[in-house]
Amino acid sequence: MEGVEGLMGNLKLSEAERGGVKIGGGAGGRKSRIQEPQAVGKVLTDWLIMPETLERSLGKVWCPIKGVTCKDLGENHFLFTFLQSSGKRRALEDRPWMISKDLVVMADFDETKTLEEMDFNHVPIWVRVSNLPLGMLDEETGAILGDKIGMFREVDVGYDGLAAGKVLRIKVVIDIRTPLMRGIMVKVGSEEKDKWCPFAYEFLPDFCYTCGCIGLVDKQCVKSDWRKVKSSNSIRVCEMVGDGGSVVLLGKRGLEDEEMLDNNGVKKTKLMGELGFNQAGEFSLTAGMTDRSCGTQ
Repeated sequence: MEGVEGLMGNLKLSEAERGGVKIGGGAGGRKSRIQEPQAVGKVLTDWLIMPETLERSLGKVWCPIKGVTCKDLGENHFLFTFLQSSGKRRALEDRPWMISKDLVVMADFDETKTLEEMDFNHVPIWVRVSNLPLGMLDEETGAILGDKIGMFREVDVGYDGLAAGKVLRIKVVIDIRTPLMRGIMVKVGSEEKDKWCPFAYEFLPDFCYTCGCIGLVDKQCVKSDWRKVKSSNSIRVCEMVGDGGSVVLLGKRGLEDEEMLDNNGVKKTKLMGELGFNQAGEFSLTAGMTDRSCGTQ
């Protein structure tokens, strides 16, 4: 887009083109044709998503009585019209939304912006922080930690200002272009003793195990060297990452296993059976009682 704008800047415009025309304004302001609240969503997947799928799944959650209407804007971008006023708030502020574990990023509708100008890089999410001292499970600590994780929104505390249990729940808005934080080191007391506090994310969508960014999977990450091979009925996808030959197998039920293989050897996996590679780069897999084999694409 920046390259196109740069080329446009070098164009010699005619008098009529340079004069332009004003739209979207007036003495009384522009009156919207749509009375219902609207928002725009983007599904982060390589698969084509139909708007009817979003209406049936997410629409029933956002507006359980009247539902939503969904208009396809192209390239998995959609315009949602909420037939209940509370639906928009739920879509924009509640948990990360997913379709088959693919992230749906929501943005407020702004009639003055193009689709390319809208922000589809931030999502709200609840984070559970463990191993905090009991005296620090309060709103002040939540605000400090929330600003470190992302943009702080709220903390789950009771009437006494303290968390209900031993875990502090913090709602933040995170940038999906930055790696997820696994935790944070806090300094406790006057001695400033270091204490590691791990994070747990609620309703976490698919993310890349290589770079830690939401919305990516390992095969899409530019930081990993993946080779994809054909799938079979019992194994959906098999990926091999370069350094060390680490293999990850994903089954139909979402099972995952990981083993280290030498260049010519065969190792038994814990869940998926036996796996071996030949010189042609083909592999054979014994999963349960069935033998499967396939080659590289």
